[in-house]
Amino acid sequence: MPRCLKIELLLVILLICLPARCQSQFTLGTIEAKPGQVASGFLPVSGGTDGDTNIPVTIIRGTNPGPILALIAGVHGSEYAPILALQRVRASLDAKQLMGMVAARSPTLLPYQK
Repeated sequence: MPRCLKIELLLVILLICLPARCQSQFTLGTIEAKPGQVASGFLPVSGGTDGDTNIPVTIIRGTNPGPILALIAGVHGSEYAPILALQRVRASLDAKQLMGMVAARSPTLLPYQK
């Protein structure tokens, strides 16, 4: 299994298994998101034979508990449509109106600006 796919699967497993719904603050790597908040940062991954890397992630945390959705784009860098779609979805979400949490991962996600 390619290393990038392993990292993506790890991210999804972390988001599914963590009891984020009950916490007042959710932390993933360098990202800390409180209810009703949008936060961007990096998930550090220790290097093996490839060296260390950081995965850009944005957390959109709703004000109320609910399901967790992980959105991943850019696994194949030449497929631009999913990357552009994820940027648009991320910009359209309002954390104050959201129940649960959305974690968005794309190689082009910069710190959140609306």
